[in-house]
Amino acid sequence: MTDATILIPTFRHAALIPYSLRSALTQEGAAVEVFVVGDGVEDDTRAALEPFLSDARVRFFDFPKGARQGELHRHEALQAAAGRIICYLSDDDLLLRDHVTEMARLLDGADFAHSAPLFVMRDGSLMYAPVDVARPSFQALLRRGGWNHISLTGAAHTLAAYRLLPHGWRPAPRG
Repeated sequence: MTDATILIPTFRHAALIPYSLRSALTQEGAAVEVFVVGDGVEDDTRAALEPFLSDARVRFFDFPKGARQGELHRHEALQAAAGRIICYLSDDDLLLRDHVTEMARLLDGADFAHSAPLFVMRDGSLMYAPVDVARPSFQALLRRGGWNHISLTGAAHTLAAYRLLPHGWRPAPRG
């Protein structure tokens, strides 16, 4: 049984995606499958992924460049997902080893969860950007637009909830 599908969208991060993939594959206490969703990747990205493709847990979806950030490609890949939950990982980010088990715990009583956003800045400093979508003040900020500290990495939802959506992933409107 697969506990989680970790979806990694990628475009041009050939040098970094091996680190992201390793962090996804070394999750402790959870069986994972990892979907790398290429959005018009170049040969150097394909070469960076090659050593991982012999791992049965890794699938590479090599799509041509799609609209915006390739959101429709994510939707197509998720049609093959077997995980009870879906976790996301940007191709230039890392997951802590217990990320999937923590997201699974949070999703036992919810359809969507996210980890606390912690950003490593270029100068090596850390920036913590707390957010709690259960609080009306954060909901209001999100509705107004222009503010979102919930990054793709760290977001998770149940596959069952995703399958109930009328559209799933699709390109965001301009602006």
